[in-house]
Amino acid sequence: MRHSTQLFMGLLLVGAAGCHHGGRWEREEMIIPGNLPREQAIKIWSGAAVYRWHAAIYTRDSITGIPFSQPTTCDSCRIALARYAVDSIYVGPAKVSRSDATRDNDVTPLQMLLILFVAAIIP
Repeated sequence: MRHSTQLFMGLLLVGAAGCHHGGRWEREEMIIPGNLPREQAIKIWSGAAVYRWHAAIYTRDSITGIPFSQPTTCDSCRIALARYAVDSIYVGPAKVSRSDATRDNDVTPLQMLLILFVAAIIP
């Protein structure tokens, strides 16, 4: 009985750690033309594709941005999508790093510690 309780508690801890996200992504309901801060992260869904940009500019008929794999100063890297092709937009934390924005499913250090803890208490 004690072993199953430890297993349950360990899995509960790992699951709770998996729900933690360093920054919060908010769905953008109303898009008003203008520029977002250059370091502002956005995710754009268009059909089956998801784009991760920063330095985004909303216009009346399009959205442009620079892929996270490029620095915000790379204006020649800017990509555009027509507004009608965009299914949804999520705005992330203003100071998200490029590595954080592109690694949504990686194991966090907290999760790794909890996994090691669970492995240590289960014989």
